[in-house]
Amino acid sequence: MAKGRGDNRKKDARRARTERRAAERRAELRAGAQAGQAPESAQPAGVTTTAAAPQGGLAALRGPISNAYRAWVTDYGRRQAQDMAEGFPAQDGAASADLFVLAPLTSRTVGAPDGGLVSVQMGLPIVMTRSGNVAPAPDRLAVAALRLPQADSGGALAALGLGQAPDLPQPEPLFAVQLPAERMNAARAADALAWYLARAVEAGDVGAEPRAMSEAAGEALALLKPNAAPYGAKPIDRALLDGYDGYGADADTDAVPLDIQAAPARGGLPALPAGAYLQDDGAPLADLLTDLGDYVIGLWPYDYFDLESLTAHADEADGPGRAATLARLADIVRRVDEVLAEGAENEEATLAAEGRPPAWIAQETARYREARQELRATRVAQELLPRLGPVLFDLETPPSDYAPEGLDESDESEEDEEAGRP
Repeated sequence: MAKGRGDNRKKDARRARTERRAAERRAELRAGAQAGQAPESAQPAGVTTTAAAPQGGLAALRGPISNAYRAWVTDYGRRQAQDMAEGFPAQDGAASADLFVLAPLTSRTVGAPDGGLVSVQMGLPIVMTRSGNVAPAPDRLAVAALRLPQADSGGALAALGLGQAPDLPQPEPLFAVQLPAERMNAARAADALAWYLARAVEAGDVGAEPRAMSEAAGEALALLKPNAAPYGAKPIDRALLDGYDGYGADADTDAVPLDIQAAPARGGLPALPAGAYLQDDGAPLADLLTDLGDYVIGLWPYDYFDLESLTAHADEADGPGRAATLARLADIVRRVDEVLAEGAENEEATLAAEGRPPAWIAQETARYREARQELRATRVAQELLPRLGPVLFDLETPPSDYAPEGLDESDESEEDEEAGRP
């Protein structure tokens, strides 16, 4: 039988568990901030304490950027470049290096004192290449400010960065700058710049017009990224950034965390080697194969991956057929990895079509990456087999080419008739 069809309880439980942990973490951070750090005299002897994670101001600009986040950004930029290709004007000569369209990673929309709406975005500059194609600019980030039209501002906002219908009024560009991304390590500083500009416009400290925005950005860059600031720009007072809570704070949608471990389906993970790559440490295989069969028998992965051919005669695995068993196991692991990657791609596409933000998609597809990491955790067959069972057990949706035994066309026709389908 197929496990998990029409049953979202595991997914709901997983989401609830993640949200509960995040809420507990926020509560701990708030309590720590209110109570302050305990005095040294209150610390037990022999216990070493570590400083709390940076939470605000310039301290929030520090922290690592995960390889999975870089993979997410690369994949996101590639897909956005494909969607934006038609929005670039035709060029007779070489494309200008200043011409770009921003694919937002974070976006903050604020109301200016004059009643207008201004959206300040940080993201990837999509540029035209010398070959005439469009692609994300390598190792660069961008910040842009746009004034949203009063008529149908909501519709224009929803389409920002993704192209708009011709009948929607176009946003008015106020300011744009490209910054060295330094392999995405500048994402926090670029996000802090976008946050500062949005807050300054909202408070009326910076006018929503190009010259004022450019001057304010230059002064902020003199503090955040001096190497990218205009010559002679004086840095703003550090206290103006005290309210910044970190990457994505106060953004219109949740941002993909910089420390995320869930890259896109095929991003950030090496391919499994070809051939019989699994090593043999000499320990018996029979009991491990029997346990694997007992773990998933009756579920669709048992039939789909033909585990019967691997586990039904487990007692023979420790004899002359040992090498063939290891080769067969390696082939199954590669097929499982492919099914996991395709499942993640399908779920990513479905969630994207529903309009889910990248942060949501990353969270919902994290289990696929975790399972694929399990398959790469070891190359010793005796260590891999105990990991393979839970991975197969947790596979929920069968691939499209799965055809259960005993289900023929007549059975499908009867099911369609019962469901009222033609």
